[in-house]
Amino acid sequence: KLLLAQTDFEAGNGGLALHYLDECQEKLRGWEHRYLRTRINARQTLMGHTNEVACVAFSPDGTRIASGSGDGTAKLWDAATGAELLSLKKQAQPVASVAFSPDGKRLVTGTGNWNGAEKVPGEAKVWDTAAGEELLSLKGPHDSIRSLAFSPDGQRIATGSDDRTVKLWNAATGQEALTLPKHTEMVWSVAFSPDGLHLATGIAGAHATVKIWSAAPSAPTAAPE
Repeated sequence: KLLLAQTDFEAGNGGLALHYLDECQEKLRGWEHRYLRTRINARQTLMGHTNEVACVAFSPDGTRIASGSGDGTAKLWDAATGAELLSLKKQAQPVASVAFSPDGKRLVTGTGNWNGAEKVPGEAKVWDTAAGEELLSLKGPHDSIRSLAFSPDGQRIATGSDDRTVKLWNAATGQEALTLPKHTEMVWSVAFSPDGLHLATGIAGAHATVKIWSAAPSAPTAAPE
């Protein structure tokens, strides 16, 4: 029964798979039974990447999910059905971070080697989420991009990198607008405040800290607060 349940689950027939699991004798139910039931009970299982999935994000309206993988692709999925909607052009490095614009019409992806084994050039790209076309490349010297975020008004993008830098970019032109003073460790997370006037950054390593920066669009520099 367990083998039948596994076969039907992989074929996308979760209802029949649960039926076979329920028919298994209780005294014979081990960890395999529990593991498969947990997987089946997941609302959706999105299958299509061929390597580790490093990052995921819901679109602002909740209808789509973006995922980035070690296979160099970012994919868009229908959140209700689990169907793959788009697979963006494969990149040379793993996709380590993804973020939707506030209106859901754009997706920014960041690439790099997330296991830290070696330094590789990172790259951030902005994509059209309807057609899957590349709109912008945020060009600048940086290592693997661990984290990124759109500002609430959709006009800026923040990127955090293994080279210990955080940069703010013009989301319309792709031009670098601001570089924060260098951090003491790799920057693993960035997030804008709801009003877009501040940016929080988180770093890894022995000196793990969170810093809050002034990030007003008119500010010539940004200083920690």
